[in-house]
Amino acid sequence: MISERLKMIANMVSKGLIVADIGSDHALLPCYLILNQISHKTYAIDNKKGPLQRAKLNIEKYELQDKVFEILDDGLNNLPRDVQSVVIAGMGEKTIETILLNDLARAKGLDEIIFQSNTDWPEFRMFLKKHGFSIIDEKFLSLNKQDNLFVKARYTEISNIENIVVGDLLIMDDAYLNYLENELQKYEDILQFNPKLKFKIDVIKNVLNK
Repeated sequence: MISERLKMIANMVSKGLIVADIGSDHALLPCYLILNQISHKTYAIDNKKGPLQRAKLNIEKYELQDKVFEILDDGLNNLPRDVQSVVIAGMGEKTIETILLNDLARAKGLDEIIFQSNTDWPEFRMFLKKHGFSIIDEKFLSLNKQDNLFVKARYTEISNIENIVVGDLLIMDDAYLNYLENELQKYEDILQFNPKLKFKIDVIKNVLNK
């Protein structure tokens, strides 16, 4: 029913919470969460009418009209009050930051937010720390030559600055270590043009040498 990427996200959602999927497109994730009894109520949110129409068709297909609700919106601005968990996935780091900053107070009041992106991970971890969010879980998935980071966070006012570059909670398996080796090579190749990369290089080398 859903991709490995969406399954990874679904497995990170805390059971029993009301969930909103931002940029939901086909509403496959909200439907999956209901069908697998991870959540009892979900929202499929998108800023385009076309994707919401496709979402509606899937909701009707699985007969979930009383459990999955579609909303036309571009983020957290009109988030229903009963939402406890939010998923923001399939977007670049800057887009995710914009969504959060548009209603940071609402984001801080959530039980959890699950992010998935394939760009600028260290910068995004730093963004979360700056705004008082703590990372409580991280996963890594390399799929179809695309490297994906999954981050679960909540607002705590205190965030751990350690391992901003490589992550605090990721399992250092062969796939992720291979990714870090490739990143190290990329950073070393352009270090002369961007001296600020030396910090990232040193951190990655330290992890790889453990």
